[in-house]
Amino acid sequence: MKPDGHSSSVTDWTDWTRFLEKMRQYALVTLDTILWSVISVATLIFMAVAGVASYVVIEPFVKFISPFMSTPFTIGEKKIPPSLVSSGTPGFFPQYTQHLKSPGTWDSLGRALADPDTHQKPIWDADVARFMLHLSALSYEHPDVVAYFAKQWKLETVNILQNFACYVYYSTKYPFVVVSFKGTSPFDLSEWLTDVMMLKVRPDGGVIPGQIHEGFYNSFQLDPPSTEDPREHRCQVEVIFNELRGKVLPKVSDSKNINVWITGHSLGAALATVFLSHVTYPPVSLVPENVKVRGAYTFGSPRVGDSRFASATGASLDDAEASCFRVVNANDPVAALPLSSTIPIAPHKHIRRLSHGKPPNMVTDFTHVGTPVTLGYDHVIRDGVDRSWLSICANTVGYLWEWPRFFYNFILGRVSLGVLIRRSVQPFPYDHTPSEYDRHLRHR
Repeated sequence: MKPDGHSSSVTDWTDWTRFLEKMRQYALVTLDTILWSVISVATLIFMAVAGVASYVVIEPFVKFISPFMSTPFTIGEKKIPPSLVSSGTPGFFPQYTQHLKSPGTWDSLGRALADPDTHQKPIWDADVARFMLHLSALSYEHPDVVAYFAKQWKLETVNILQNFACYVYYSTKYPFVVVSFKGTSPFDLSEWLTDVMMLKVRPDGGVIPGQIHEGFYNSFQLDPPSTEDPREHRCQVEVIFNELRGKVLPKVSDSKNINVWITGHSLGAALATVFLSHVTYPPVSLVPENVKVRGAYTFGSPRVGDSRFASATGASLDDAEASCFRVVNANDPVAALPLSSTIPIAPHKHIRRLSHGKPPNMVTDFTHVGTPVTLGYDHVIRDGVDRSWLSICANTVGYLWEWPRFFYNFILGRVSLGVLIRRSVQPFPYDHTPSEYDRHLRHR
């Protein structure tokens, strides 16, 4: 006590150091909200214009010219048009089929996927990545096309969900299962709007820590049933595992030790990440004792949740000895979504330094999940290295250098005129296509 009887820790005057810290903190939160509002308004205006243009001009034009610029799949007596994702690269699936028929290729791949050593995290495998990529791409196609190529690749398949395509592929020779989610359709603006908007929700019941992108989270109906229709509620994660138990696992060759892998491209990559987080976060009650979730390979994934969600998912993957390889090709723009977190001076990146205790929620805080694996025009695979502004510049130069080779492939008939046009007028969106991912995975 001081001689006047007052405690030395109590004062009636402003602590100016703390005042300035709080001012900076709340200024960042305000700037964060302003940034969110500006980007959201710009996005809505752009999507409104794109919606009108797509409805009036783009979709009718593409529907008209597609039959003339793509090669249909011939399955028995059926002629089935390809999806818009694969329409420009007719050899994408047949060439991989021939690759798998090479001596020893399928058996080597099957052993890697069914590796019984589940006491350590899987390491990056480019051959497994190509396999997952083709399964992700196959999920865009007509069910008859899916079944045809799955059989060619010595796999059985089950289509589980109808509201968004989810296929389960499994082998009757090797004990592994792959859950694959369909990605964003190129001309489905509702799916693109889901990708670009910056809305987050907090999972009810503490299913997963942190906040998750609203569109990706609600696709799985993870929240408790409402009072309006409780009988209709079924969490889609539970649906998938119930289907696995009933239709898939009994048919796998060695049902005592089954490895489960998860994959997806674009929107499907985001759904794969949410699914992986849900089934690895304790308690893992959905996973049967004889099943081991080994991890995921995702391609062109947008950011799924905030930094707390990413941190908690990373910790749960470590505890489950599972891996998540987040593959990003060259200048793929979807991997930069939502745009707020791409800005180097984004406010949420600095708030922790100024916060005492738990930092406030930042509406622009979106963080990637998993180990980054970057691909580029130099044909080098960088495991554990995230994309940087320097690599984006290098890939831009690499694209310009490679354009003559791409034109040469058009002359030889390896790519269609439509692909050449898209490649020329929108080069970086084209980096998002599965065929470009495969090209950089293959030429290493």
